[in-house]
Amino acid sequence: MNLDTLGLSDLAISDFTAWFGWLATILLTFNLALGVLQPLRYDPVVRWPHRRLPASIFKLHKWTGYTAIGVVLVHPLFLLWHATKPFTLSAIYIPFTAPAETLYAALGTIAMYLLLTVTLSSYFRERIGLELWRWVHYATYALLPVFLVHGLLINSSLDPKRAIDYFDAGKLIVETCALIAIAFVVWRLRYTWAARRVKVPSAPITATPPPHSTANSLAPWVGTLRLTSVTTETPRVKTFRFRTEDGGPLPFMFAAGQYFELSGIRNYTASSSPTERDHVEFSIKYEDGGFFSPHMHDDLAVGSLVTVRGPYGHFTIPLDVLKPVVMIAGGVGVTPSLSQIRDLLERGWPGKIELIYSTSTSADVICGDELTRLAVDHANFKLVTVITNDAVAGTCKRITADFLRSTVPDVAEAQVYVCGPAPMMAAVTAMLTQLGVPPSAVFTESFAVG
Repeated sequence: MNLDTLGLSDLAISDFTAWFGWLATILLTFNLALGVLQPLRYDPVVRWPHRRLPASIFKLHKWTGYTAIGVVLVHPLFLLWHATKPFTLSAIYIPFTAPAETLYAALGTIAMYLLLTVTLSSYFRERIGLELWRWVHYATYALLPVFLVHGLLINSSLDPKRAIDYFDAGKLIVETCALIAIAFVVWRLRYTWAARRVKVPSAPITATPPPHSTANSLAPWVGTLRLTSVTTETPRVKTFRFRTEDGGPLPFMFAAGQYFELSGIRNYTASSSPTERDHVEFSIKYEDGGFFSPHMHDDLAVGSLVTVRGPYGHFTIPLDVLKPVVMIAGGVGVTPSLSQIRDLLERGWPGKIELIYSTSTSADVICGDELTRLAVDHANFKLVTVITNDAVAGTCKRITADFLRSTVPDVAEAQVYVCGPAPMMAAVTAMLTQLGVPPSAVFTESFAVG
């Protein structure tokens, strides 16, 4: 087919190539921004974001990456029909063989291969390991500058005698994307430096936590721990136990309710008690379409080493609390409650502890036997389970204000900790306000899927 017969001039072919290039630049810049934000869904130290960002950022990041690579691959193909400087496939896909704008065209080809490498590595992340995959993904920081230089300096007309107008619409798009990319990278580097200054202690802590320690006084630690056992709690939740490589005491302290970063990718709250000094446990739910939880459930073998960083977070119970403690948990949001209940009871805390635990079915109750046993063994601990979809009994219960009023008559005098899906927490928080619980006595902790 002769494109000239369709009225597509030599300039039009160049314009098609340029338009796809500008679209690719916009997509790659947006994808970089999402990639920068993705690990910050759970703010460890620095005060932005204050809450976890939506889990959909991961999916949006993934699909904009796939779209960008499609656009990048199509972008130069229009040059096959260029009237005066037709390209061959080898000239397009082999660097430094282009018949025009050789250097800058080669930069675009190199950027394309970097993008392919980053994208394809995701399909082999289990084989190469998540930490190596993460380092491969850092090629993105080289990819975008190369592509931006390509877009900024190449002459869209492929005529070296024709001056480049750096103020036309196309170049302004590239220049704007370059500024946005630089701003995100600089911001992320500053964020990382600020966080690392807090995260990495001058020396590991090996002593047993003193009774007066709080979350604010526990220095974070970074190192590797070995997975020593995996326990199936429910059809979708497993508990992963980690110990030091030499089997000795943990080289860090944490407060019940704090979380850790695993493999530099995801954050999980410890479900074990901080008084258990020889191991730390994480109860993790398998999330369909998730990124890290399927790896933990399906690929991580006992004996594997995992990089652990932490602890972080302030969803903790002060050791000098005088009020009764009420915990309201939904699904896997019971994880911090497990750590807190175990910790309080092991230390012999005399106050009243009440856990209201909502799950879809009775099979979804995590550590149900242990919680029941603790409620029997400790008069100050009360367990109330709310099954929202009880197929056996044919009932469907919900946590309501009336339910809370009848279950915990003195809830207005308690210190309340709420953890679960965001809609559940919003609804429960509103109920607590209705029941007269002051906002200063309500503490919430959301969790993100992955």
